[in-house]
Amino acid sequence: MQVNNEISEKWNETILILNKSGLATPFSLDVRDSCLSTMDLAKEYQKPNDYVKSEELENKVFISLTQTKGRGRSERVWKSELGGLYMTIAMRTPISYSKTSGLSLVVGTSVIKLLQSYGIKAGLKWPNDVLDFESLKKLAGILIESISSKDNSCMISIGVGLNINQEFSSNYLNKIENENSNPISMKNMSESEFNFEEVSLKLASQIVMDYEKFIKDGFSEFRDFWIQNTCMKNLEISYFYSADSEKKQTLGIGMFKDLSEIGSLILCSLEDDKIIELHSGEVSIRLDPNTSNTTKQDL
Repeated sequence: MQVNNEISEKWNETILILNKSGLATPFSLDVRDSCLSTMDLAKEYQKPNDYVKSEELENKVFISLTQTKGRGRSERVWKSELGGLYMTIAMRTPISYSKTSGLSLVVGTSVIKLLQSYGIKAGLKWPNDVLDFESLKKLAGILIESISSKDNSCMISIGVGLNINQEFSSNYLNKIENENSNPISMKNMSESEFNFEEVSLKLASQIVMDYEKFIKDGFSEFRDFWIQNTCMKNLEISYFYSADSEKKQTLGIGMFKDLSEIGSLILCSLEDDKIIELHSGEVSIRLDPNTSNTTKQDL
């Protein structure tokens, strides 16, 4: 599928829709067969230089059909084979980075809305994952990065990896068993193929729409929807001091209780019933609390 110099009608439609948004800065689109990482493309694009000032940059959507060095939180490897969507939306935001707390949760709700439009039941895992509601296998991941500006604004990159048409067979899963991953795709869940361009268009449009609302009203407008669609209810949750998978130290085990107005995770400790509020960090869902050798979903 050659797309670099052959932007289809669907891709052009994406740009037209995005440019009808309330954002003052127009959008452009960069679609590639392959790249190292769309997050790296966005980072390079937003890097200050002597030729273009940051305030003069267009908003830009980077999409790649495959990635050779796709990454998630804490530099974890994100398997990026043909059939998945690897997208980064690079935008200049009028607010400072400190006020973007909760944005990854907002983007998670955007992904859920997209999946619901296709009849796919998925759930949100704090802070940046979308899982199959039943098996808790990973369907999508979100990564937010930013570059601060002197005028108290920042350039922000919203990265989404969504498994669309990959076929994750049991043989495939056995091969990646030791890579801390347990993926599933929209195709696996529905047993049908999806139009890649249509899914990409709808998701990019939904993210930009929700981003506009977030900039205006904050995370509180999305809180109820997130709570309604989380898959963390009634499951034991381990929480960690370090997000580094090699240096994790379990602080404790709790149950989901609530989400704060700014997106902090609120747990009730199973050890002493104390309320724990996590502003950042790492959590794992304990799939089988009755065994000591617990399978975890912590990507």
